[in-house]
Formats: sequence, structure tokens, C-alpha cells
Amino acid sequence: MKMLFCAVLLLCCSATGWAQRGDAFSTGRDFLRECGPQTPSKDSGLRAIEEGAAPVVDAACNMYTFGVYKGIDHVADLMDGIDPSKSHRYICAPDGTTAISMRDIVVRFIKAHLGLSGVNTNRLISSALSEAFPCQANKPPQP
Repeated sequence: MKMLFCAVLLLCCSATGWAQRGDAFSTGRDFLRECGPQTPSKDSGLRAIEEGAAPVVDAACNMYTFGVYKGIDHVADLMDGIDPSKSHRYICAPDGTTAISMRDIVVRFIKAHLGLSGVNTNRLISSALSEAFPCQANKPPQP
């Protein structure tokens, strides 16, 4: 079980590391610059993928947000298996919640908390989604 937990943790870390290599999503400010507007700015690092690449950037933003959520969700499942006496889940998104809606929630959260825009994007995604989709028994971690 520990090996599985370590493997999932390593996978999550390497996936977020890949996305952050170009500093596209390092902080909330970066995430907002890339994912906030419908069309990324011309000086955007992701814009260089291809001129007029808004659909590519939108997909990257949506999948990054959803990937962070799924990583948190999988770790909660693993922790529940290790310690079934309590739930480790603090984001309870209803079935059918889309990556697009999650991205929109995160963008609104960062805009509403601009003082936190220098915080790591993964922490902001966690906070935004736990505020939007709280579980009954668990408190979310603070950014």
C-alpha cells in the first residue's frame, strides 16, 4: 500500500512539475494570466505553442485544474484505505462537474483573493474547489 501511495504521489508531482517547467502555472498570478482571459496574452508562454492557440491554452488550463483535483481525490482515496476511521476528503465535487467549470471556479477564486495570487497554483486550486464543493465533515487546508 505504501508503494502505491508513493507511486501516485510521484506521478502527481511529476505531472505538476511538467506543467510548471515553463512557469505557466507556478503561481495564481501566472494561472490567472494564462487561464483567466478567454484569449491568452501575446506575451504568454503558452501562446507560443501556435499563433491563435486559444483552444490549446484553454484545454491546458482545464486539464491542469482537473488533474490537480484528481490528484487530491486519489490521495484521499488512498488515505481512506490506510486509515478508514475518518474521511480524508475535503473536496466533494458533484458527479458531472466539468473541468471547464472547475477552471472557472479557480479563476473567480483567484480574482476574489488577489492578495493570494502569489501563492502556488496547486494550493489555490485546492482552496477554490474545497470552498466551492465542501465536504460535510472535513475542513480544507488554507493556502
